[in-house]
Amino acid sequence: MVRVAIVTGCSSGLGLATCTSLLDLGYDVIGLDQNPNCDIDHPNFSLIHCNLIDKNLELIVSTALMGRGLYAVVHCAGISLGGKIGNLADTDWDLSLETNLGSAMRLCRLAATKMLDGGRIVLIGSPVAFAGANKPSYAASKAGLHGLTMSVSRDLGKRNILVNTVLPGPMMTGMTEDWSQEKINRISKETRLNRLCEPMEVANVINFLLSSKSSFMTASIVDMTAGSLFGH
Repeated sequence: MVRVAIVTGCSSGLGLATCTSLLDLGYDVIGLDQNPNCDIDHPNFSLIHCNLIDKNLELIVSTALMGRGLYAVVHCAGISLGGKIGNLADTDWDLSLETNLGSAMRLCRLAATKMLDGGRIVLIGSPVAFAGANKPSYAASKAGLHGLTMSVSRDLGKRNILVNTVLPGPMMTGMTEDWSQEKINRISKETRLNRLCEPMEVANVINFLLSSKSSFMTASIVDMTAGSLFGH
């Protein structure tokens, strides 16, 4: 039986790398993105053009499944909005939490009814969930994913559904494409490897978490920051 995976943020960065790698492994992949232009041309890929904050997200995805059992959810999409706490706008706070955390909750809620026993959920967090950031809205939304992972893994573990969070190292994605070369160099030096992470490197770990080789791995936070979580 072909495994069906939902991947958010499929048009660029980690989401694109994850879709590509899963298609190579023989998955049927349903990609979700607010960008209608996704550079994936594969017979086993379908795109849902939608906004993740849509309250009908679960119905939209359920319809796209067309009765098939869901094996995996990989939540890569996210936004980074807002300023420091002194001038943080309520609208930026609300949109950050709805996009990064609210959508993850809805996809987990969908998984509770549509996911096959033995399925997999991977949420993409961030080291700022633990270290904090200049954008409290982003850090708080990512910290919430930790609590969601722990709670959903407890609830769905009896069905052997594994739920984990991955903390990627700094990498070039849609959210970081405006970084200056000076910033890239500085952040690269904060990792033990003195370089940025490649999206496919994270996708490879996601593949492991979706495989049978991770059969006793749930409620885990997988640190892929190459030491940058702990400072340089």
